[in-house]
Amino acid sequence: MGTDSIAIRKVLVIYNPRSGTLLRDEDSDPEAKLRGLFQARGIEAELRAFDADALEAWIRGADEDGMDAVIACGGDGSIHAVVAALGDCRLALGVIPGGTMNILARDIGLSDDLDAAADVIAAGRVRRIDVAFVNGSPFLCHSSIGLMPHIAHRREQWRDLPGWKRWPRVIAEFFSLLRRYPRLRLSIDIDGRTRAFRTRAVAVSNNPLRDARGPIPARESLDAGKLGLYVTRDTSAWSLPRIVARILAGTWKADAGLETFIATSAVLSLDRARPLSVMNDGEPSQFQTPLRYTIRPRALRILVPESAPE
Repeated sequence: MGTDSIAIRKVLVIYNPRSGTLLRDEDSDPEAKLRGLFQARGIEAELRAFDADALEAWIRGADEDGMDAVIACGGDGSIHAVVAALGDCRLALGVIPGGTMNILARDIGLSDDLDAAADVIAAGRVRRIDVAFVNGSPFLCHSSIGLMPHIAHRREQWRDLPGWKRWPRVIAEFFSLLRRYPRLRLSIDIDGRTRAFRTRAVAVSNNPLRDARGPIPARESLDAGKLGLYVTRDTSAWSLPRIVARILAGTWKADAGLETFIATSAVLSLDRARPLSVMNDGEPSQFQTPLRYTIRPRALRILVPESAPE
């Protein structure tokens, strides 16, 4: 898919002050660091520290003031919140990756180097990519139910710990949940056909995933207009750990315990309607079932590097 070009002269920059990319140099001021990046490229930047309650007003103001783009500096969760606040606004999105996983940045071919990301923004290459939704709430990369939202919630509680303390706790929590998390009785309606499952993990991707190594494989496309649905069949206590291991090894599509579907929409229902934890782009929240997944092809304008994957 081709790109368009726009002139980048003035931007709104919404940054997470806890972003790891910004805090690598502990003696620096994150806002001063960002302002310097844009000044060096002749771009006027209006900077705002992340505030979920103010995002929509900031973006509306940027559109009214004729700004050229909204820049999100942070992890996938921060970018997700900015995209949700963008709504139908046609301002282009720029990304300065600053999280743990940086899935969106990786999928558009973006380096986590600050200067390289700023160069991409200044170049003004715009590509249209798909946006997926669950019950009307957008996500750019992945949505999941079952164990993963609960693990993500615990990881968030431990985010200020150094990695050598945080990740052993996350792994221990995963195996603890394996023992006590109940299997969900789930039905999935795809194109008028309903399938029933007992599962503890379901992932929905905005465009199908490549058959590649994890922990989260890259997507095959960003604008094919398709959802990828991945459902684990819990035939034993070790079904899910086995699939996780095969994801890390890059052989997960061959596992008989994983059901894969490609669709433009899907409805996930439990045996009774109730709230359920859902993780969208790394951010856990509660949604009322049934969960209705849809996709809007090429709904988001995003600034990408010249080498962005097709």
